[in-house]
Amino acid sequence: MEDIVYMAKATWENILKKIREKKGEELPPMTALELPGVIDNLPNDNLLRSMRDEIEECEYNEVEEIQLYFFYNRKKLKKASFPNCGLVNNNAFSGCTALEEIILKDGVKVNNYAFMNCPKIPLATLLKKISSMANYAFAMNGMIIADGFNYPEDIEINENITSISDYAFNCNSKIRSATLPCVTEIGNYAFGQDYNSYRSYSQLETIIMPVCKKIGSQSFKYQKKLKNIDLTNVETILSEAFSYCESLEIIDTIATIGNKTFSYCTGIKELKYRGTKIGESNYSGNSFISCTSLNHVWISANCQYLYANNVSYAPFKDCTALTDIYVETEEKPDGWGTYWNYTASGVQATVHWGVSEADFDAIVAAEEAAEQGE
Repeated sequence: MEDIVYMAKATWENILKKIREKKGEELPPMTALELPGVIDNLPNDNLLRSMRDEIEECEYNEVEEIQLYFFYNRKKLKKASFPNCGLVNNNAFSGCTALEEIILKDGVKVNNYAFMNCPKIPLATLLKKISSMANYAFAMNGMIIADGFNYPEDIEINENITSISDYAFNCNSKIRSATLPCVTEIGNYAFGQDYNSYRSYSQLETIIMPVCKKIGSQSFKYQKKLKNIDLTNVETILSEAFSYCESLEIIDTIATIGNKTFSYCTGIKELKYRGTKIGESNYSGNSFISCTSLNHVWISANCQYLYANNVSYAPFKDCTALTDIYVETEEKPDGWGTYWNYTASGVQATVHWGVSEADFDAIVAAEEAAEQGE
């Protein structure tokens, strides 16, 4: 191996030629190794694998599909060009931490873990080409790169993509804003920051999703900088979807809200709830637990269920700034639990019944004016 000189740019033809020079007739004829369409038919050969580890640039125009694990954990790979490739299989480039340029066919499909832990890939460019992505496709990208700085990117998902898979961008801390023009559903843990080592690097501030109807469990959990998101058209938000999103300030939604959906969002100050249900059951609530800045709440007449048959599961538990709640209906609906307005054991927020949205807005405006001394 030591007498083989590796070139800065190595096409598959060059690499295979070097292997033949090294091993002679032990390899099949060159024509049998031209990889017709799928990179999967190379011999199980330690020399070949070692050379593949040394690749910095790879170019092959005929390949239509890259098989699973083919470039897995190749730390030196910087550039890969497969302009006719329409399918990247599981873990194909996972762990390629130096990969900074990738050329694929427009409409390419990306399978599970395909680009996981590839912190240097140009997400903004790549995502415009993709027609579908699977679980963990771009997870664990961008925590920190070689020079110690995490470059933020503003991404826009291809219009062909209507759903974001589970964990697709989990612990991807290089995204500053994401535009999802045709996405109707965001999967579980899709943009969440699960691990402590990633949370301090998260940069997501803005999500634009004009047609989204469903947001999965823990999909944005620990995105502490997220502050710009429009939930007015979303119909379902599952448990812990925005837990620990400390920069959110105003929530206005028609969605059914799950267990701990906005828990520990310490920046939320105002809630307008227009939906039908808060909480999942009498023992699965705490939808706004520990939103310690929340001090303005209005609930519309649409709300039929507000689960809270125990103070431990009250939706506004530990919302220490919440002293008053304004409700559009004249009296408590049958589907609201006994402890729905409790903020702690023996502590209830004062309920103002029969308050319209316009009246609520006037009350908030008056309080804000008083605080500013106007």
